[in-house]
Amino acid sequence: DGIMAADSACWSGGREQPNPFPKITRAPDGTLVGMAGKSADAWWLRQWVLAGMPVDGAPRLIPL
Repeated sequence: DGIMAADSACWSGGREQPNPFPKITRAPDGTLVGMAGKSADAWWLRQWVLAGMPVDGAPRLIPL
């Protein structure tokens, strides 16, 4: 139906905190990507999405 929603929390330092950036990001091609989990992982994923999701630039996420 064209709707995506996210809360405003993230994990950082083992605690839930307000997220300092949007958890839903639109790629240059219009794709919507939602993020969950650790703040650092979400930030790297967001940067990759904003860069157009290049295959050779996929972020390495930090294991839990």
